[in-house]
Amino acid sequence: MSDPTRTAASPGAEAPALADWDLARRLATHVAAGARPRPTRAEAARLRGQLHQIVAEVEPEVRAATDLGHDLPRPTVRVVGRSGWVRANLAALAWLTAPVAQQLLERSPVGREVAQRVYAVQLGAVLGYLATRVLGQYEVLRPGGAPGRLLLVGPNLLGAERTAAEQGLDAEAVQRGVVAHELAHHLQFEGVPWLREELTTIVEGYLADVQVDRDRVRELARRVPELIADPTRLRDPSAWLELLLTPQQSALLERAQSLMSLLEGHGNAAMDWTAARDPRVADPAAVRQLLQRRREQAVDRVVRDALGLSMKAKQYRVGERFVLDVADRHGLAALNRVWAGPEHLPTAEELEDPDAWVGRVAA
Repeated sequence: MSDPTRTAASPGAEAPALADWDLARRLATHVAAGARPRPTRAEAARLRGQLHQIVAEVEPEVRAATDLGHDLPRPTVRVVGRSGWVRANLAALAWLTAPVAQQLLERSPVGREVAQRVYAVQLGAVLGYLATRVLGQYEVLRPGGAPGRLLLVGPNLLGAERTAAEQGLDAEAVQRGVVAHELAHHLQFEGVPWLREELTTIVEGYLADVQVDRDRVRELARRVPELIADPTRLRDPSAWLELLLTPQQSALLERAQSLMSLLEGHGNAAMDWTAARDPRVADPAAVRQLLQRRREQAVDRVVRDALGLSMKAKQYRVGERFVLDVADRHGLAALNRVWAGPEHLPTAEELEDPDAWVGRVAA
């Protein structure tokens, strides 16, 4: 099977690639290369077996805790290194951007080949940075519409395991928390038929309407040669992230905020509910605090501000409070009405006022 991230289309190609995907992969790999720890082969094999066992044990507990996806098959699980995580995400980006690549390249104030290298630097820098932080990810939008799968980033989980040990926590409890959170996303997207389409519509709308800031593109194009020559300079987020997305691009993501707050808040709640059912998690509150600190560090302030995503930790806490409040006061069945259709999704205002959402949905 061909790899859609390996090459950029030539100038005469009928369907040009948005970015030089091979350059993006190489830059992301360089950015992530200095991260620790670096597991030995024996550590990687031990961790891989352990994580697959944890998934098998935790998955039925997450189904029971959320009352979702009872008839779903077990998800595909891959334990990957940081470079494997980068390749998976670049492949998804190559697939998602293929339909709009031509129009985005035409909007660029620089030539196609330069624009492809500019986008490669942007994406390579962001993904390389995130590859050092992400513990797990449920891949929702995959090339060709393939079913979702669970990615667990082995080196980063090993680092979390060591941090837990330093704090006197059970390392396996941390892994079980991560797995429970990501399995909740599996149940959301595979158990709720319309949810993937809703997310796809948001992403495609963003890509189709994205505006190119010509001054930023020119500035980054000017700096591309030096960044390619010395990719280690990309490891400092403040050195390059201010050149990325514009305020206009950020505004296009507002539609996604409520959805992502709900999904992440529900994932956090599912982690807690599952831990409460799991006797092997002795101190779920401490595990949760460790994971929360890491999550907030994963996309730190300079990254959030530069990307303009507005997906700050506050919003995830709002989503979590909404989920817990509705479930605690009205029951899990009432909460799960949120999955009945896109019209049942809470608005930003309703996330802050769960009773208003309950009243609307009940009516």
